Amino acid sequence: QTKSYDPCISPVKIIDHYKKVKEKDPDHPFYLNLGQGVSYTDWVGRGECKGKTDLYPVANNGYLKGCDIASFDIYPVNSNDPKVNNNLWMVAKGIDSLRVWCKDSKPVFTWIETTQIGQDSPRKPTPQEVRTQVWMAIIHGAKGIGYFCHSFYPASDEAALLHDKGMLAAVKEINRQITSLAEVINSASQPNYAKVKSSNKNVPIDWMNKEDENSKYIFAVGMRNEPTDATFKVISGKSVEVVGENRTIKISKGQFEDHFEGYGVHMYKIR
Repeated sequence: QTKSYDPCISPVKIIDHYKKVKEKDPDHPFYLNLGQGVSYTDWVGRGECKGKTDLYPVANNGYLKGCDIASFDIYPVNSNDPKVNNNLWMVAKGIDSLRVWCKDSKPVFTWIETTQIGQDSPRKPTPQEVRTQVWMAIIHGAKGIGYFCHSFYPASDEAALLHDKGMLAAVKEINRQITSLAEVINSASQPNYAKVKSSNKNVPIDWMNKEDENSKYIFAVGMRNEPTDATFKVISGKSVEVVGENRTIKISKGQFEDHFEGYGVHMYKIR
């Protein structure tokens, strides 16, 4: 028998199910998790709907009309598809797509890989790759993060993350840092505060600007697995604390520079 992913689920069915659930339970949000086709539009798992991104937008009565929280998952390190494998930036691409398709009318979540999922997975992600994917998602506007904890090789373990001391410690630290910065992350963005230039034309630096009562913040990530130097031009500030790295940078003539390793992440507190 030939393997088939058809027929794909119609948005009409999702929206109808959403309405029925909300009629019975209007007080709780309806969470819809979509697959990697959100980011990898050529994914074979979409079957006859492969590449049909018009099935997602709220404006088209698409899938995202049938939810209160929009989510998706893609696991680049675990993927053995050469178009996806190790392309961590596809997490950010999926976040961007969901936000456009719902016009920022719903919070967007994503799932982050933490294990070697299956026998066909090339490897498990490193703690740094997990951290990068998390901050890529947040910088691109994700409002929630989940961690995929399962592993099905060499044996099935639904809590494999909890049994991996190194990865568990890394995820705890990521969560601690997010929690400590939650008020800043959830503050209004300051899009005109800073501009960034990358020395490596192959490596975009993506960033978001935030603030609290006393400081400005820049959260930045290198979007490719190559090193680069970033120049940040800011409209105010004299000194930079690199959050969590025990170092500072001076601002000179309205700008400062920093080095990014491949898929590097840095957070700056500016006063």
